[in-house]
Amino acid sequence: MNCPECNNSMQLAVSKCEIGFYNIVDKTGKLLWQWQSHDLLSDDPEIGSEVDCEHCQACSVVIHLSQ
Repeated sequence: MNCPECNNSMQLAVSKCEIGFYNIVDKTGKLLWQWQSHDLLSDDPEIGSEVDCEHCQACSVVIHLSQ
């Protein structure tokens, strides 16, 4: 799939909710980049959740593939 914003290739990855940030990680868990910050409390059930996604490194678009 190509990015809807810049038409570059999208890469498969995982959007992972960590304390303070949503991170984009590869399938082995290696951090690719910190996508967005948040102010969820550490005991929020969303912390630690993961969603498959495609991301564009060129313009930082992230598309979640599942919920």
